[in-house]
Amino acid sequence: MGLFRRKGLKIFGCSDDLVELRGVVDNEIGCFDEDVKLRIGTEHKGLYVTMKFGRNSTPTWSMEIEQIDENTPIPWDCLLGQYKSHYGNTYSPLLHIDCPSRTTVMRMEDGRAHPL
Repeated sequence: MGLFRRKGLKIFGCSDDLVELRGVVDNEIGCFDEDVKLRIGTEHKGLYVTMKFGRNSTPTWSMEIEQIDENTPIPWDCLLGQYKSHYGNTYSPLLHIDCPSRTTVMRMEDGRAHPL
């Protein structure tokens, strides 16, 4: 992890129906046929990450990263890379966020935040 000073959080897609979270939160979220939008941090300090699989008729993962607000900068360094599966293929984008250990991660559904 040489670039970051904290454990942080890694987000990536796995298979065609799981979003994996590793670091300050260790979890997997089923997402067959639906997008997964996460809020990392609070509604005043943080960022949103949306994971999608199979858009535009292609069986690939995509990732969107959003600021909380146009006047609120993303508070931590982020590194975008590739997740390599245990088979060695570069399966999904991987986002590594250098957030502190007490950072909250919530799933956004219907405009509301739900704890993982």
